[in-house]
Amino acid sequence: GATVYQEPLGGSEAAVVYMARALQREGAKVTVCCSGAPGVFDGVTYIHVSQFNFLLGENWDVVISSRWHEGLQQQWNAKCRVLWIHDMPSHGGPIYAHVIFAISKFQAAAWNLPEEHTFVTSNGVDPSIFHRDKQAIRDPNKLVWISNPDRGLPVAAKIFQDVRQRWPALTLHVYGRSSVYGWAAEVEQPFLPHVKYMENIFIHEALSRAKLAKELKTSWAMFYPTYWP
Repeated sequence: GATVYQEPLGGSEAAVVYMARALQREGAKVTVCCSGAPGVFDGVTYIHVSQFNFLLGENWDVVISSRWHEGLQQQWNAKCRVLWIHDMPSHGGPIYAHVIFAISKFQAAAWNLPEEHTFVTSNGVDPSIFHRDKQAIRDPNKLVWISNPDRGLPVAAKIFQDVRQRWPALTLHVYGRSSVYGWAAEVEQPFLPHVKYMENIFIHEALSRAKLAKELKTSWAMFYPTYWP
């Protein structure tokens, strides 16, 4: 619950925080089980994943599993089980959910989800952080990459150098780092650009959401060629 304010956090992980907050504001009593620090943040109770079995012994109106559909295969005492997916299809057995939320029609089709139980939602933006700033001046030569490098940064770097044949002054700033997802530096290394494609590319440490928003306000565009579906 505090991570979204203080540290870098992936979009799907941040979405859990925002959804929990929204449900709490609607009057629900919300408990989130995750790997972060336990405590009460924004009226939501966060417990560590090591206490997962404790949750199975409680009674719940609704259990929402974010990404981890195998978690719904447990013996929940719940009236309704919801799967909220953010990822490419995985093959972990049947989906024990009454309702499924996908982020696009493409994703729902890729998972081969039953239409009568599936709802398509969308990605979102926090306007309290990502808002127009009249004081910020955009640099028309500044492009940004803010996703995990394993989603195509090596290819993006090569394409970026091709684009620079026409716009030599372009710069590419990489803020998406694998550390956001808890990966070690050596795991990220194979997904960093080849040295011959590194001209005018700057690799930065991952930023908190508020600091990242400031960088986006001075950037011209996101640059995101990817080999992910």
